[in-house]
Amino acid sequence: IVKIDKASEPKLIESVDAIIIGGGPLMESSRMYNLFNCFLEGRKQNKQNIIFGCGLGPIHSKKIETVTRKILMLTSAGFVRDRESYLLASQLFSKHNLKVACDPAFAYIRRWRLHNIVNRNIKPKENKIGLLLRENTREFRNSLSDMDLESMNENFALGVSKLISSNLRNFKNSIELLYMNAPWIGGDDRLFNRKLIKNIDLNDNVRIYRDYYTLDQQIENISDMTVTIAMRYHGHIFSIALGIPFVSIDYTGKNGKVSSLLNRIDYTNRSYLWEQIVTFNELEKIETIDGQKDKISKKLLLETDRLVSKLYRTYETVFNVNLDQN
Repeated sequence: IVKIDKASEPKLIESVDAIIIGGGPLMESSRMYNLFNCFLEGRKQNKQNIIFGCGLGPIHSKKIETVTRKILMLTSAGFVRDRESYLLASQLFSKHNLKVACDPAFAYIRRWRLHNIVNRNIKPKENKIGLLLRENTREFRNSLSDMDLESMNENFALGVSKLISSNLRNFKNSIELLYMNAPWIGGDDRLFNRKLIKNIDLNDNVRIYRDYYTLDQQIENISDMTVTIAMRYHGHIFSIALGIPFVSIDYTGKNGKVSSLLNRIDYTNRSYLWEQIVTFNELEKIETIDGQKDKISKKLLLETDRLVSKLYRTYETVFNVNLDQN
Protein backbone atom coordinates (compact mmCIF):
# COMPACT_ATOMS: atom_id res chain seq x y z
CA ILE A 1 0.00 0.00 0.00
CA VAL A 2 1.44 3.34 -1.12
CA LYS A 3 0.24 6.79 -0.11
CA ILE A 4 -1.38 8.36 -3.14
CA ASP A 5 0.79 11.49 -3.04
CA LYS A 6 3.85 9.22 -3.28
CA ALA A 7 2.48 6.95 -5.99
CA SER A 8 4.02 8.83 -8.94
CA GLU A 9 7.63 8.57 -7.77
CA PRO A 10 9.80 7.43 -10.72
CA LYS A 11 11.41 4.52 -8.85
CA LEU A 12 8.01 3.09 -7.95
CA ILE A 13 6.65 3.46 -11.49
CA GLU A 14 9.84 1.84 -12.80
CA SER A 15 9.10 -1.27 -10.69
CA VAL A 16 5.67 -1.95 -12.24
CA ASP A 17 4.33 -2.95 -15.64
CA ALA A 18 1.13 -0.90 -15.54
CA ILE A 19 -0.75 1.76 -13.62
CA ILE A 20 -4.42 0.90 -13.16
CA ILE A 21 -7.13 3.30 -11.99
CA GLY A 22 -9.74 0.87 -10.69
CA GLY A 23 -12.50 3.17 -9.48
CA GLY A 24 -14.66 4.72 -8.46
CA PRO A 25 -15.31 7.62 -10.79
CA LEU A 26 -12.96 10.21 -12.25
CA MET A 27 -14.75 13.12 -10.64
CA GLU A 28 -14.50 16.43 -8.82
CA SER A 29 -11.67 15.72 -6.37
CA SER A 30 -8.24 17.15 -5.67
CA ARG A 31 -6.89 13.58 -5.81
CA MET A 32 -7.33 13.66 -9.58
CA TYR A 33 -3.97 15.44 -9.73
CA ASN A 34 -2.33 12.44 -8.05
CA LEU A 35 -3.84 10.12 -10.64
CA PHE A 36 -2.67 12.39 -13.43
CA ASN A 37 0.88 12.44 -12.07
CA CYS A 38 0.92 8.63 -11.98
CA PHE A 39 -0.21 8.39 -15.60
CA LEU A 40 2.23 11.12 -16.65
CA GLU A 41 5.17 9.29 -15.15
CA GLY A 42 3.84 6.06 -16.62
CA ARG A 43 3.85 7.59 -20.09
CA LYS A 44 7.41 8.86 -19.61
CA GLN A 45 8.53 5.33 -18.76
CA ASN A 46 6.46 3.68 -21.51
CA LYS A 47 4.20 1.84 -19.04
CA GLN A 48 0.58 0.84 -19.67
CA ASN A 49 -1.95 3.32 -18.22
CA ILE A 50 -5.26 1.52 -17.67
CA ILE A 51 -8.70 2.80 -16.66
CA PHE A 52 -10.55 -0.23 -15.30
CA GLY A 53 -14.32 0.08 -14.98
CA CYS A 54 -14.45 3.66 -13.69
CA GLY A 55 -17.22 6.17 -14.06
CA LEU A 56 -16.74 9.78 -15.15
CA GLY A 57 -18.29 12.68 -13.27
CA PRO A 58 -19.65 14.67 -11.71
CA ILE A 59 -17.16 17.40 -12.65
CA HIS A 60 -17.91 20.96 -11.61
CA SER A 61 -14.72 22.96 -12.14
CA LYS A 62 -12.59 23.79 -15.16
CA LYS A 63 -9.48 22.62 -13.28
CA ILE A 64 -10.81 19.10 -12.78
CA GLU A 65 -12.22 19.04 -16.30
CA THR A 66 -8.76 19.85 -17.64
CA VAL A 67 -6.91 17.29 -15.54
CA THR A 68 -9.49 14.62 -16.45
CA ARG A 69 -8.95 15.39 -20.12
CA LYS A 70 -5.20 14.98 -19.63
CA ILE A 71 -5.71 11.63 -17.90
CA LEU A 72 -7.79 10.43 -20.86
CA MET A 73 -5.07 11.57 -23.25
CA LEU A 74 -2.51 9.51 -21.31
CA THR A 75 -4.68 6.37 -21.12
CA SER A 76 -3.38 3.34 -23.02
CA ALA A 77 -6.55 1.24 -22.81
CA GLY A 78 -9.50 0.43 -20.61
CA PHE A 79 -13.25 0.73 -20.21
CA VAL A 80 -15.86 2.74 -18.33
CA ARG A 81 -18.87 1.40 -16.49
CA ASP A 82 -21.70 3.12 -18.39
CA ARG A 83 -22.58 4.94 -21.58
CA GLU A 84 -22.94 8.31 -19.84
CA SER A 85 -19.31 8.09 -18.71
CA TYR A 86 -18.27 7.15 -22.24
CA LEU A 87 -20.10 10.15 -23.72
CA LEU A 88 -18.51 12.50 -21.19
CA ALA A 89 -15.09 11.05 -21.98
CA SER A 90 -15.78 11.67 -25.67
CA GLN A 91 -16.69 15.29 -24.95
CA LEU A 92 -13.47 15.82 -23.02
CA PHE A 93 -11.20 13.96 -25.46
CA SER A 94 -12.72 12.50 -28.61
CA LYS A 95 -9.74 10.23 -29.36
CA HIS A 96 -9.79 8.33 -26.06
CA ASN A 97 -9.09 4.57 -26.01
CA LEU A 98 -11.99 3.45 -23.84
CA LYS A 99 -14.81 0.95 -24.33
CA VAL A 100 -18.13 0.62 -22.44
CA ALA A 101 -19.01 -2.31 -20.20
CA CYS A 102 -20.40 -2.25 -16.63
CA ASP A 103 -19.04 -2.00 -13.12
CA PRO A 104 -16.74 -5.04 -12.55
CA ALA A 105 -18.42 -5.54 -9.16
CA PHE A 106 -21.31 -7.18 -11.03
CA ALA A 107 -19.05 -10.10 -11.98
CA TYR A 108 -17.69 -10.41 -8.45
CA ILE A 109 -21.10 -10.49 -6.76
CA ARG A 110 -22.54 -12.79 -9.41
CA ARG A 111 -19.66 -15.20 -8.88
CA TRP A 112 -20.17 -15.05 -5.09
CA ARG A 113 -23.85 -15.84 -5.52
CA LEU A 114 -23.19 -18.82 -7.79
CA HIS A 115 -20.66 -20.22 -5.31
CA ASN A 116 -22.55 -19.50 -2.09
CA ILE A 117 -26.29 -19.56 -2.75
CA VAL A 118 -27.43 -22.91 -4.09
CA ASN A 119 -31.13 -22.12 -4.32
CA ARG A 120 -32.25 -18.48 -4.26
CA ASN A 121 -35.90 -19.57 -4.17
CA ILE A 122 -35.67 -20.74 -0.57
CA LYS A 123 -37.93 -18.36 1.37
CA PRO A 124 -36.41 -16.60 4.39
CA LYS A 125 -38.15 -17.17 7.72
CA GLU A 126 -39.19 -13.53 7.96
CA ASN A 127 -39.48 -10.50 5.71
CA LYS A 128 -36.39 -8.36 6.16
CA ILE A 129 -36.07 -4.88 4.68
CA GLY A 130 -32.41 -3.92 4.46
CA LEU A 131 -31.47 -0.22 4.36
CA LEU A 132 -28.32 0.72 2.41
CA LEU A 133 -28.38 4.48 2.91
CA ARG A 134 -25.92 7.36 3.10
CA GLU A 135 -25.75 11.10 3.54
CA ASN A 136 -25.59 13.12 0.37
CA THR A 137 -22.42 15.16 -0.28
CA ARG A 138 -21.27 18.25 -2.11
CA GLU A 139 -19.93 16.19 -5.02
CA PHE A 140 -23.53 15.49 -6.02
CA ARG A 141 -25.21 18.65 -4.73
CA ASN A 142 -22.62 21.27 -5.60
CA SER A 143 -25.18 24.10 -5.73
CA LEU A 144 -26.14 23.73 -2.06
CA SER A 145 -24.41 25.50 0.79
CA ASP A 146 -22.99 23.35 3.58
CA MET A 147 -25.81 24.50 5.85
CA ASP A 148 -28.52 23.71 3.30
CA LEU A 149 -27.01 20.31 2.56
CA GLU A 150 -26.86 19.44 6.25
CA SER A 151 -30.47 20.53 6.67
CA MET A 152 -31.61 18.39 3.74
CA ASN A 153 -29.69 15.38 5.08
CA GLU A 154 -31.41 15.85 8.44
CA ASN A 155 -34.80 16.04 6.70
CA PHE A 156 -33.92 12.97 4.68
CA ALA A 157 -33.10 11.04 7.87
CA LEU A 158 -36.39 12.18 9.41
CA GLY A 159 -38.33 11.16 6.30
CA VAL A 160 -36.79 7.68 6.27
CA SER A 161 -37.45 7.32 10.00
CA LYS A 162 -41.15 7.99 9.41
CA LEU A 163 -41.19 5.38 6.66
CA ILE A 164 -39.56 2.81 8.91
CA SER A 165 -42.02 3.47 11.73
CA SER A 166 -44.95 3.29 9.32
CA ASN A 167 -43.69 0.06 7.80
CA LEU A 168 -43.25 -1.55 11.19
CA ARG A 169 -46.76 -0.48 12.18
CA ASN A 170 -48.51 -1.57 8.98
CA PHE A 171 -46.52 -4.51 7.63
CA LYS A 172 -44.61 -5.96 10.63
CA ASN A 173 -41.40 -6.36 8.66
CA SER A 174 -37.99 -6.60 10.26
CA ILE A 175 -35.88 -3.51 9.48
CA GLU A 176 -32.12 -4.05 9.13
CA LEU A 177 -29.96 -0.90 9.13
CA LEU A 178 -27.04 -2.16 7.06
CA TYR A 179 -24.21 -0.08 5.67
CA MET A 180 -21.98 -0.05 2.58
CA ASN A 181 -19.26 2.38 3.59
CA ALA A 182 -17.31 2.40 6.88
CA PRO A 183 -13.86 3.95 6.33
CA TRP A 184 -11.73 4.95 9.30
CA ILE A 185 -12.25 8.63 8.54
CA GLY A 186 -15.25 10.29 6.88
CA GLY A 187 -18.29 9.01 5.02
CA ASP A 188 -19.26 6.27 7.49
CA ASP A 189 -22.83 5.18 6.76
CA ARG A 190 -23.24 3.99 10.36
CA LEU A 191 -23.16 7.63 11.45
CA PHE A 192 -26.15 8.31 9.21
CA ASN A 193 -27.93 5.29 10.69
CA ARG A 194 -27.53 6.90 14.12
CA LYS A 195 -29.57 9.85 12.84
CA LEU A 196 -32.28 7.43 11.73
CA ILE A 197 -32.65 5.67 15.05
CA LYS A 198 -33.00 8.96 16.96
CA ASN A 199 -36.56 9.13 15.61
CA ILE A 200 -37.47 5.44 15.80
CA ASP A 201 -38.79 3.46 18.73
CA LEU A 202 -36.22 0.67 18.80
CA ASN A 203 -37.58 -2.83 19.34
CA ASP A 204 -36.88 -6.42 18.37
CA ASN A 205 -37.92 -5.69 14.77
CA VAL A 206 -35.18 -3.09 14.21
CA ARG A 207 -31.53 -4.04 14.03
CA ILE A 208 -28.63 -1.65 13.47
CA TYR A 209 -25.37 -3.16 12.20
CA ARG A 210 -22.50 -1.57 14.13
CA ASP A 211 -19.59 -3.99 13.73
CA TYR A 212 -16.96 -4.07 11.01
CA TYR A 213 -17.49 -6.88 8.53
CA THR A 214 -15.36 -8.50 5.88
CA LEU A 215 -16.59 -8.17 2.32
CA ASP A 216 -17.78 -11.78 2.41
CA GLN A 217 -19.74 -11.10 5.61
CA GLN A 218 -21.23 -7.93 4.10
CA ILE A 219 -22.48 -9.80 1.05
CA GLU A 220 -23.86 -12.53 3.31
CA ASN A 221 -25.74 -9.93 5.37
CA ILE A 222 -27.27 -8.31 2.30
CA SER A 223 -28.13 -11.66 0.68
CA ASP A 224 -30.33 -12.47 3.68
CA MET A 225 -32.65 -9.53 2.95
CA THR A 226 -36.06 -9.91 1.33
CA VAL A 227 -36.09 -6.34 -0.01
CA THR A 228 -33.53 -3.54 0.18
CA ILE A 229 -33.78 0.23 0.03
CA ALA A 230 -30.61 1.07 -1.86
CA MET A 231 -29.02 4.49 -2.05
CA ARG A 232 -25.30 3.93 -2.47
CA TYR A 233 -24.35 2.93 -6.00
CA HIS A 234 -22.85 -0.38 -4.93
CA GLY A 235 -25.87 -1.02 -2.73
CA HIS A 236 -27.77 -1.07 -6.02
CA ILE A 237 -25.21 -3.39 -7.62
CA PHE A 238 -25.20 -5.84 -4.70
CA SER A 239 -29.01 -5.98 -4.69
CA ILE A 240 -29.22 -6.50 -8.45
CA ALA A 241 -26.52 -9.17 -8.67
CA LEU A 242 -27.92 -11.04 -5.65
CA GLY A 243 -31.41 -10.95 -7.15
CA ILE A 244 -32.91 -8.97 -4.27
CA PRO A 245 -35.86 -6.71 -5.17
CA PHE A 246 -35.10 -3.15 -4.12
CA VAL A 247 -36.38 0.38 -3.95
CA SER A 248 -33.87 2.93 -5.22
CA ILE A 249 -33.14 6.35 -3.77
CA ASP A 250 -31.36 8.30 -6.49
CA TYR A 251 -28.98 10.81 -4.93
CA THR A 252 -26.85 11.49 -8.04
CA GLY A 253 -29.50 13.20 -10.18
CA LYS A 254 -30.19 13.29 -13.90
CA ASN A 255 -27.51 11.49 -15.96
CA GLY A 256 -25.84 10.40 -12.70
CA LYS A 257 -24.55 6.90 -12.04
CA VAL A 258 -27.70 5.72 -10.24
CA SER A 259 -30.18 6.83 -12.91
CA SER A 260 -27.85 5.48 -15.60
CA LEU A 261 -27.85 2.06 -13.96
CA LEU A 262 -31.61 2.02 -13.40
CA ASN A 263 -32.30 3.00 -17.02
CA ARG A 264 -29.98 0.26 -18.15
CA ILE A 265 -31.96 -2.47 -16.39
CA ASP A 266 -35.38 -0.84 -16.91
CA TYR A 267 -36.00 -0.30 -13.18
CA THR A 268 -36.80 3.41 -12.97
CA ASN A 269 -40.40 2.77 -11.85
CA ARG A 270 -39.12 1.75 -8.41
CA SER A 271 -36.94 4.78 -7.78
CA TYR A 272 -37.36 7.96 -5.76
CA LEU A 273 -35.27 11.07 -6.11
CA TRP A 274 -33.37 11.92 -2.93
CA GLU A 275 -35.21 15.24 -2.67
CA GLN A 276 -38.58 13.44 -2.70
CA ILE A 277 -37.99 11.30 0.36
CA VAL A 278 -39.06 14.07 2.76
CA THR A 279 -42.39 14.66 1.02
CA PHE A 280 -44.22 11.34 1.29
CA ASN A 281 -45.48 9.28 4.18
CA GLU A 282 -45.60 5.77 2.79
CA LEU A 283 -43.01 3.92 0.76
CA GLU A 284 -45.55 2.72 -1.78
CA LYS A 285 -42.99 1.04 -3.99
CA ILE A 286 -42.26 -1.52 -1.28
CA GLU A 287 -45.91 -2.49 -1.33
CA THR A 288 -45.81 -3.01 -5.11
CA ILE A 289 -42.80 -5.31 -4.71
CA ASP A 290 -44.46 -7.48 -2.07
CA GLY A 291 -46.46 -9.69 -4.44
CA GLN A 292 -43.85 -9.79 -7.22
CA LYS A 293 -40.64 -10.74 -5.40
CA ASP A 294 -39.89 -13.87 -7.41
CA LYS A 295 -40.62 -12.20 -10.75
CA ILE A 296 -38.48 -9.18 -9.91
CA SER A 297 -35.65 -11.36 -8.60
CA LYS A 298 -35.52 -13.37 -11.82
CA LYS A 299 -35.45 -10.16 -13.86
CA LEU A 300 -32.55 -8.78 -11.83
CA LEU A 301 -30.55 -12.00 -12.20
CA LEU A 302 -31.14 -12.04 -15.96
CA GLU A 303 -30.00 -8.41 -16.20
CA THR A 304 -26.90 -9.31 -14.20
CA ASP A 305 -26.09 -12.16 -16.59
CA ARG A 306 -26.48 -9.80 -19.52
CA LEU A 307 -24.22 -7.13 -18.02
CA VAL A 308 -21.53 -9.62 -17.02
CA SER A 309 -21.54 -11.14 -20.51
CA LYS A 310 -20.90 -7.66 -21.92
CA LEU A 311 -18.16 -7.13 -19.35
CA TYR A 312 -16.37 -10.33 -20.34
CA ARG A 313 -16.64 -9.51 -24.04
CA THR A 314 -15.04 -6.17 -23.22
CA TYR A 315 -12.21 -7.95 -21.40
CA GLU A 316 -11.63 -10.01 -24.52
CA THR A 317 -11.58 -6.92 -26.73
CA VAL A 318 -9.51 -4.63 -24.53
CA PHE A 319 -7.15 -7.03 -22.76
CA ASN A 320 -7.13 -10.04 -25.13
CA VAL A 321 -8.24 -12.52 -22.43
CA ASN A 322 -10.99 -15.15 -22.29
CA LEU A 323 -12.53 -15.75 -18.87
CA ASP A 324 -14.95 -18.38 -17.60
CA GLN A 325 -18.11 -16.50 -16.62
CA ASN A 326 -18.80 -19.01 -13.83
